Amino acid sequence: MADIRTSLRELSVIYGFITHFDDLRKNRDYKNDFWFVIKDKISASVIKTKFGNPKSIDTIHGPIIDNGIILADEIVKAFSISSMPKIDWVGGLTQSESPADLIVNGIEISLKEDSFILENMGLYKLLNILTGSNHTRGNIHIFKRYAGECYRKWFDSTWSLLVSELETNKSVKIDTVGKDYKCGIDLKGEMLSLWYKSKKITSATDLPKTIDFDSFERETNPLIREKVFSKWINQNLSSNDLYITAKKECAITAGKNLLSELKKNLSMANIARLLRLRNNKYYYCKVNRKTAEIYEVPSISQFDKVFELSELNFSVPATQLNLLTTIKNKKTGATLSFRNELRFSHGQFNGTPEAKLYFDRDSSLENIYNKIN
Repeated sequence: MADIRTSLRELSVIYGFITHFDDLRKNRDYKNDFWFVIKDKISASVIKTKFGNPKSIDTIHGPIIDNGIILADEIVKAFSISSMPKIDWVGGLTQSESPADLIVNGIEISLKEDSFILENMGLYKLLNILTGSNHTRGNIHIFKRYAGECYRKWFDSTWSLLVSELETNKSVKIDTVGKDYKCGIDLKGEMLSLWYKSKKITSATDLPKTIDFDSFERETNPLIREKVFSKWINQNLSSNDLYITAKKECAITAGKNLLSELKKNLSMANIARLLRLRNNKYYYCKVNRKTAEIYEVPSISQFDKVFELSELNFSVPATQLNLLTTIKNKKTGATLSFRNELRFSHGQFNGTPEAKLYFDRDSSLENIYNKIN
């Protein structure tokens, strides 16, 4: 069941239509007028289920009703509606793939506040959208899959730097000031001891001087990798030329191979879904600073006529691998550009890198649709 804000956002537009044509707005009282007008027009049981007592319509929810009234007036104007329209309230249909919340005289209208915000998807989901593949969460490691040899060389360079420092100093310092734990790395003969200690947890792993990445990953746990090994990397190798060169080479190789796969397997129909296009044209409506805005969202069949994927590329500023995507409205020239930063979230060489989503200019799909009012 939708929350009260969602239901009020949808029902208040219906209320706006009713009061527009029935002239009921003079001296309106949200706690009574809205409640009883909507109850008469829809279903008392539905309203009571949604809101309970009409006193729930208070000063917090009042502005939502105000916005619904504003939006109803603008819809009447935009579509030249001359009398009380036929309205279907469909926002609560759980099995529908339609984005519509209301159907007004056959016109599908979406009122969802976040319906035009792209989700912060992982790389696996982005690949599924762009190529029509069927990857699952966690099974796409950008460096293992697209730059396996370089990834292992990056690890080898990192490990050799650690061994060299230990052969000189016998132990390395890891700054944990302000933390509730201690950690470090010590050289014991031909073995490296990576250890972590807090009041609740003690963990240690002994590894040989010569080790490959697969063995390192198998013999260590996430805690040791994140709090010990990766922390040492961050504190000691951020400006090391050998480390930076190996990491950048890995990022560039992965970017080239990922881009090649994407361009060979692009699914334009799936990109249309990414843009929230559906089989039928619909309209997205919202109120911004007491001004109604209505956008036309074309159907999937119109995708090629209206939109194009104007850029699909990658960049590696410093050592960070970014996947760049730009969608363009061919009629208006407006674009939506976003980047996925492919990087570790819990320390270098620890787990599966994520694909954090960032928008370069606009964060909303409405910027590339046609505003009709």
